[in-house]
Amino acid sequence: MALQADWCEVLRSHRQRPQPKNGGYIDWDDDEIIPEFPPATEEQVRLTEERLGFELPPTLRRLYLEVANGGDIFRGFIGPRVLGVIGGYPTAPNPWGEKTIAQMVSHSGWRLNERVDNTLQRYPGCYVLCEEAPDRFVTIAGDCWGRDTESRITLDGWTGRLYEVGNTFESVDGYRASLGLPITPDTVNGSMQSISYYASSVEAWIEGLITERPGLITSPIHGYGPITQAMLRNSGQ
Repeated sequence: MALQADWCEVLRSHRQRPQPKNGGYIDWDDDEIIPEFPPATEEQVRLTEERLGFELPPTLRRLYLEVANGGDIFRGFIGPRVLGVIGGYPTAPNPWGEKTIAQMVSHSGWRLNERVDNTLQRYPGCYVLCEEAPDRFVTIAGDCWGRDTESRITLDGWTGRLYEVGNTFESVDGYRASLGLPITPDTVNGSMQSISYYASSVEAWIEGLITERPGLITSPIHGYGPITQAMLRNSGQ
């Protein structure tokens, strides 16, 4: 996916609007004052990549280095708030502290099965349930930090594809029991996560937002339901 050459300038120009005196701007949907963040430094990006254990895609690096270190980067478009790298826009305060993408990465050690991954891409809006996010899945954007029903745009650090990850109301212990798997103290009262394919790359995501071509990204995560055995068989052909 080739982005238009001036995409950084397009985003910067849409961010030019009157600011409240407290150094932030008003989110007119909920009257929340969201602080402004300047572009990240190369050092902030590099340190974040060291903590993640892999390099960020070039387009995502440019977003942080040339537009802003997170926040409402897509102001003027229908887009989510972006988590920053170190020193940038963090998650909402919670008992575990505020987090940037440096702390929002999974080191679970497992990856999506190839056929499952292909099925998610072939059937946008469908999802698969898991107990924890796959390895190198890092949250880069979202709209409702700290809520049980939050959904998050997540980068697969192995492939560069984007997925939408959301919490579900199905408990881990109930899910494991339905599969005949043992329930341990670590799984009791845990919640499942749903994973749905979102976009082929950061480039496709940004292009779909700034050109208002939503076909470049998929339907919301709760669109059609979990993938089925028939879908898996079709994806294996």
